Amino acid sequence: MEIAANAENLAELTGESNDQDHVGSVPRYVIKPGHYRKLRDTDGESFTRIMKLLTEVRPPIKGSDRDKLDKLFVWFMNLAQFFFLVRPSNGKVTYDLLERKEKERFATAFYDGAGKLFHIHCVQIAKTTINDKRNIHANDLYDTMQLLHLRDHSRLFVTKDKFFYRYEMDPQIQRVLPWSAFKTSK
Repeated sequence: MEIAANAENLAELTGESNDQDHVGSVPRYVIKPGHYRKLRDTDGESFTRIMKLLTEVRPPIKGSDRDKLDKLFVWFMNLAQFFFLVRPSNGKVTYDLLERKEKERFATAFYDGAGKLFHIHCVQIAKTTINDKRNIHANDLYDTMQLLHLRDHSRLFVTKDKFFYRYEMDPQIQRVLPWSAFKTSK
């Protein structure tokens, strides 16, 4: 906030202009929205590629299709490995490099609380995408990742997306609220 207030020219802060190295005493690299746009686009492309791994799973997927559900679990673990190990470590950490206890801890993180919610929602997106032959939307991943913030008991997740409302029923996580209810509350 303070950095933006001191800026005379937003183009300097975004890195879109190379006329000056600094705005006042604020270095150009402090705020660079172009960098975050690039990360968003890269993540979107990665998510789209990971979703394309689902083409081997043929619709429809029903609750009793053990083979298909097992394939969805393997797909989910590939997604989780990429976004929570490979990407943050810039490729230096993979699931295979983890010690046995670390592998167990990583996998069990998706069996309880916010991690379980993330897992369930990702699999539900995959099932819906496959069964309804939906287009892949990179934003689905970002919306789903917001559920991980619910591990902090003081946070809420407010959304217009009806897809998320079923999580109000989870006894551990009841902090997903419809936008309309949030807006009208006092």
